[in-house]
Amino acid sequence: MKSKRKINLWKRLLLFAGILLIIFNILLAFQAYRLTYFYESGTVAFRKPEQMTVSEKITGSIFGFKFPKRKIDTFPSVPYQVVKLKEVNQPTLESWWIKADSASKGTVILFHGHANNKQKVLAETYFFHKLGYNTFSVDLRAHGNSEGNVCTVGYFESDDVKRAYDFIRSKGEKKKHHSLGYFTGSSNHSEKYKGL
Repeated sequence: MKSKRKINLWKRLLLFAGILLIIFNILLAFQAYRLTYFYESGTVAFRKPEQMTVSEKITGSIFGFKFPKRKIDTFPSVPYQVVKLKEVNQPTLESWWIKADSASKGTVILFHGHANNKQKVLAETYFFHKLGYNTFSVDLRAHGNSEGNVCTVGYFESDDVKRAYDFIRSKGEKKKHHSLGYFTGSSNHSEKYKGL
């Protein structure tokens, strides 16, 4: 009799654990979707936690927070060229190409972090520009003025990094190329592009 009770208890515990696992995975799927999908600017407002109601905080904690695609409202104060990186079956990426004032020491490619855009690396852009480097600041897919709404947190963004390197090479830049990335940008240095 005791062994049947133990078996029934274990069955119930396993069933309960299985249900919890399913619920946990469903919630993770919601979180992953919200982390990688950016809503068009104006359709969703990004609010700081102190500006949210308690119900918004709870809902966001369970199902994920909606991130708007942040539009650019600050532009370089030095001469720059807007470059559109186009490729078949890929979103068009918008970038800023800034030439060094004198003979360049090389080129620094700058990549922003998750849910940001190229204006967030302007301080670094100015720093390298003052040091005599060309700079190339890129909006990764689904960010800033680049096309798309879905970010893969590094998987397809590695292709965006390669496209940026290819652009620099197409400019005939023979000097050293450097890259600087934050969060999403830094995760994009894939093994498949190790030789760049």
